[in-house]
Amino acid sequence: MELVSPRFRILEIAAYAVLWHYENLKLEKGMYSQSGRSFAQTLEALDPSENYKGTSLEGLDAFQRQLKRFDIKVKGAGSDRVEKFFWSTESAVLFPEFVSRVVRQGREEESILPDIRLLRALWPDREHAPHAGQFFTLRAWGADEAPFLSRPISVHKWEPETQTIEFLYQVIGEGTHKIAQLKTGDTFQLTGPMGNGFDIPALAEQYHKIAVVGGGIGTAPMYQVTRELAAAGVKPDVFFGFRDTPYCMEEYRTIANVVKVSTDTGAVGFHGFVTQLYDPADYDAVLICGPTVMMKNAARMCAEKGTPCFVSLEKKMACGIGACLGCTCETKGGEGKSVCKNGPVFDATEVFF
Repeated sequence: MELVSPRFRILEIAAYAVLWHYENLKLEKGMYSQSGRSFAQTLEALDPSENYKGTSLEGLDAFQRQLKRFDIKVKGAGSDRVEKFFWSTESAVLFPEFVSRVVRQGREEESILPDIRLLRALWPDREHAPHAGQFFTLRAWGADEAPFLSRPISVHKWEPETQTIEFLYQVIGEGTHKIAQLKTGDTFQLTGPMGNGFDIPALAEQYHKIAVVGGGIGTAPMYQVTRELAAAGVKPDVFFGFRDTPYCMEEYRTIANVVKVSTDTGAVGFHGFVTQLYDPADYDAVLICGPTVMMKNAARMCAEKGTPCFVSLEKKMACGIGACLGCTCETKGGEGKSVCKNGPVFDATEVFF
């Protein structure tokens, strides 16, 4: 495709009017296959940003001007559904670039610690939006490749404005190692949302002072929990425990009343266990996710003080829908329940007794 220099025509009628070039640019799928150029670079060559200096469009790149042309809003309140990209054949050409930018944005923040990763992916299905405590299964390898099972990972953050979902996970096995090798533009299988998470509307209505407690990678789902509680008008107190180095803590400062950290080594914060940071008697409810031994101790403390406690369990899962019974846990009533379907969130008195 021949690249031509943009031209501006100024028409004098009663006043000056500018015919912006970006409004008449012909968009084609072939723009993604230009030798040595990305789609964004091809757009920029056809519609240079320097031509917009001193105008209301200054600061937008060529792709962002095309979003404006088709009135597609991808950020902030009132952002459009993905379907709007496909209202015309030309606007549909913009969608792969949009996906690429969303994925690339996530990859820039991916490595938190050597064994802790943050993955951001596009989730355009707003009708099945995740909520706090739910999880997805991720698979970055073929159906006939090992490991046999997909990997269940909890939702760290759901951003409806950009239709992106974040997963904070630890690289500890073959599956998560393969997920950690994903590169910008790669595709992978994402299934969900699954499970029964924390019922934030009910919790926020019933309890007014809530403690959010997490340990290690069990802190991952508690960010979405804290966000949803804050949005419901109940800012919780947050208490997290780590082995040595805390991570992803700064984001809590604006959505929590109190944020305290403990480490096993004493390298940061309180030297000791996270359960030593708070007294359950000071709270109407305690929400917990972390190592089983920590959750059991926390549940026992809550029971002794008469404070309601809700825990998010972790079990090895296969189907993710409760059919295989591979993640069954024993309950106080003697009934076996699937962590993937009935949970992962339970009343602590039901599973720790």
